[in-house]
Amino acid sequence: MVEQIDVDELVGNAIAGDEDALSKLLERFGARLHARVASRTNDRFRSMVSPEDVLQVTFAEAFLRIKSFQPNGPDSFEAWLTRIADHNLIDAIRGLERKKDPPLRKRIAPATSDESYDSLLAGIDGSFTTPSHGAARIEIKPIIDNALDKLPAGYQQVLRLFDMEGKTAVEVGQAMDKSEAAIYMIAGRARKRLAELLGSSSQYFSK
Repeated sequence: MVEQIDVDELVGNAIAGDEDALSKLLERFGARLHARVASRTNDRFRSMVSPEDVLQVTFAEAFLRIKSFQPNGPDSFEAWLTRIADHNLIDAIRGLERKKDPPLRKRIAPATSDESYDSLLAGIDGSFTTPSHGAARIEIKPIIDNALDKLPAGYQQVLRLFDMEGKTAVEVGQAMDKSEAAIYMIAGRARKRLAELLGSSSQYFSK
């Protein structure tokens, strides 16, 4: 009971902006999360996806999203953190699986600035595709640029290099000193955040 009260207090403080409290929470649940990721990683990908990479991206996302977290029960924080880690692991494995047969947009680097924006939008889980007939490209690009500027620097860099410039995950990883799997995970989180930021501008896009 005392331990749970301590966790609840730490969660409340973390939501209020106490980074030290969040760090203590991540440290408390880190070992279990590490073990879970290790047990869920297919043998085929163990040499390419390390639990440390998954936790690093997961913890970074936790720091970005903690203020919007809404507790719902005594184990809700750990469940929330686990969902983030699971999604990151899925993004990494999906990216590695698709590596041998990447989508057409990843086989050819965008030739023009306009095409780089189309490539970025096409990567956001199908949420957006091309500018709608009622919106000129000149209207769309500033909206996307504004949304990109609101992302953390690392997220921006991955989207610009990986989705907009058509570089491979290996090349982006070398530029950012991160593993290939980490780039797939960061790209997945970054696309989701970008889609959320563009949501209010969805009238400009056709699906």
